[in-house]
Amino acid sequence: MCMQTSNNAFFRSLFPEDVTNEKATPTTSGTKIRQSANLLMQKLSHCTPHYIRCIKPNPKKQAMTFNGDLVEHQVKYLGLLENVRVKGAGYAYRHFFDIFFKRFAPLMDQPPMSGGADGCQQLVNFLCRKHNVPAEEFGIGRTKIFVKSPETIWTLEELLEQKVDPEGYKLKVKTFKENEARARAAHNPGLKPSCTLL
Repeated sequence: MCMQTSNNAFFRSLFPEDVTNEKATPTTSGTKIRQSANLLMQKLSHCTPHYIRCIKPNPKKQAMTFNGDLVEHQVKYLGLLENVRVKGAGYAYRHFFDIFFKRFAPLMDQPPMSGGADGCQQLVNFLCRKHNVPAEEFGIGRTKIFVKSPETIWTLEELLEQKVDPEGYKLKVKTFKENEARARAAHNPGLKPSCTLL
């Protein structure tokens, strides 16, 4: 109360609580933290989380260096094998019809005007017919489409990149082959990097 009656505006701004009301106690730090945490949890509950597991290929994080024992240790103790087994038992990928359709419809020669279950079914039929994707990889639900193995999604992403940006895809493949050749040459000093590109 003494600070609130000060002639200095800065001191008054430090004590904004109404202390004249004996029932209303000033907000404590614990209450503020609890309110902030509750607000954060409310926001997180409305989000769709995506987890990325980072695995160190070597202790020094050097490029083109792979330590098999270190990676195996991380994969084992992060429980990644169990995650893969669980995903493999069911469908690894699931998404709403419109999102899946908008993503992969450019693969079709003449995509349908609208998505939904019908559009996704046409897209799946096209992928099975044109790109030899097994039909059992896909499952059509009431609101979502399901894909059994992650390799199928990787294949679709690669086909999409190849069609949308062919020059960028060629450059990416070329860079990958050059890096692979350098890695092999580093492990086999007598091997010329250009030999692996033939």
